[in-house]
Amino acid sequence: MINNKQKKLLVPVFFSTDVNYLPYLSVAIGSLIDHSSKNNTYNIYILTTDVTNEQITPIAENVPFNVNIKLVNVSNVVKEIKEKMVIRDYFTESIYFRLFIPELFPNYDKVIYLDSDITLNADIAELITVDLRDNLLGAALEPTVYTDK
Repeated sequence: MINNKQKKLLVPVFFSTDVNYLPYLSVAIGSLIDHSSKNNTYNIYILTTDVTNEQITPIAENVPFNVNIKLVNVSNVVKEIKEKMVIRDYFTESIYFRLFIPELFPNYDKVIYLDSDITLNADIAELITVDLRDNLLGAALEPTVYTDK
C-alpha cells in the first residue's frame, strides 16, 4: 500500500486495443481511475492501429487532474513486422502491441501493461513499487490461456 509520506509516483500504464475492445477498455480505465490515489500521476497509453481520438473522447473526458490518457498509433511499427505475426482465435494483431513498449518508450525504466478486458480492485500504483530484482518482467498467469491445449 502507498503511504502518504512516500514520494509521489509516476505510474505509466499501457493498454493495447482495437476498436472492438473499446467498451472493455472503458471499464478497465474506469476501474483504474476509481482505485487511483490522488497522490500519484497516472500516464495511460492506449496502443492501437484503428482507434481514433474521437472514439477515445468518452473515455478520456472527465478524468481527474492526475490522470493523463494518450492514444498512440502503432501502425508504422506493425507494418514492419506484420508478416511475422501469428494471428488466430484470440491472437489478434493488437496482442503484439505490448512488445513495442520498450522501443517506443525508452524513457521509462518500469511500466505496467494491462489487458483491456479487466477490472481493477486496488490501486495499480502498488505494482510499480514491486522490486523485480534482476528480472526484466513480472507477470501474472492467465489460467484459461496456460491450460488450453
